[in-house]
Amino acid sequence: MRKLSSQTPLHCAVAGNHPSICLHLLENGANPNAVDAKGATPINYVAQGMQTSHSKLILTRHQYFHIMWSNFPRGFHGSYMILIFWNLSCGFVLNLTLLGCVLTEHGQLLQLLIKKGAKVDIDSIFGTPLQKAARCGNAKVISILLENNADGGADPNAPSFGLAPLEAANCAGSDITRCLVKAGANPNATNHLGLTPLEMAALRGHLGNAAVLFPDTAPISDVSPWSLPGLVSYLFSEEVEQKIKQLEKKQIPMYLSEGEAAFRRRNYLAAIYYYSEVIEKDPSNTAALSNRSRCWAILDEGFKALCDGQECIWERPMWPEGYYRTGVALKSVKKFSRAAKSFRLGLYYEPGGNEEMNRAA
Repeated sequence: MRKLSSQTPLHCAVAGNHPSICLHLLENGANPNAVDAKGATPINYVAQGMQTSHSKLILTRHQYFHIMWSNFPRGFHGSYMILIFWNLSCGFVLNLTLLGCVLTEHGQLLQLLIKKGAKVDIDSIFGTPLQKAARCGNAKVISILLENNADGGADPNAPSFGLAPLEAANCAGSDITRCLVKAGANPNATNHLGLTPLEMAALRGHLGNAAVLFPDTAPISDVSPWSLPGLVSYLFSEEVEQKIKQLEKKQIPMYLSEGEAAFRRRNYLAAIYYYSEVIEKDPSNTAALSNRSRCWAILDEGFKALCDGQECIWERPMWPEGYYRTGVALKSVKKFSRAAKSFRLGLYYEPGGNEEMNRAA
């Protein structure tokens, strides 16, 4: 069985929901760090929906372990890692990216990890755990994160790559918005376009959220009399729509610059966020597509890198860099003959090419 699946007996015991066997294996030296063929440890199985009794057992009996979360559900942007590690200099305080528990709405496991000292202000391409919980409409997880504000830093105003949880909650329903406002989220905080959560809710048609935010939001001088219907009419006027479009267009160079800076810092998730913002506003921006493809490739997300590389070719069929990005992506997913063909096409459109492309081809 080990040769076929790379699962250890501990993996199988966790998957089969046998706590007593887990305990027996751990007492006899079973390795909680062992990974299966997909890079998952036994506690991954717990975080993906197994019984919390297993996780409690593994967490309390072992001081060192490393989690590889290699297969998020496809609806959550594919493959990412969650790392758990003990920080020796801080008295074995557990640092954990809690996003996996937020995504799987595993409140009981989330509470257990926070109790062990896990931080709840970790950022990622999904945003902070609080932002993601707000976007998913998970009131239980939001409550857990906010209740642990003092220890974990679950700030209802904390932005993640420019988006605060209160704005992220726009599509999650008025109950989540009400929960965040009650916890102290600032309804007058503005985003990169200078718009409040109320304005964003109204623009997106989330009038239930807008009704919750309206009493606590400062009036806009251009809206007279100050009312929710008046605000909606104002926001959908041609003048304001043009103003927002111009502001979004002006943001593109800034996002490209931020993406490049993040890439130089090797913060590839942040770079992907900024390039994605550019692509959302200008889907044909090949510079952003190429750079995002490069980031995905570095993170070993070959298929995402391939999509962006192919989009570059679609937008600019004679652009060598698009073929190079596509070739790198194909190489990362082990499509070597197709990768070689893509590199050759890149060299065809740029005879001599750059040194990196020549080497790759």
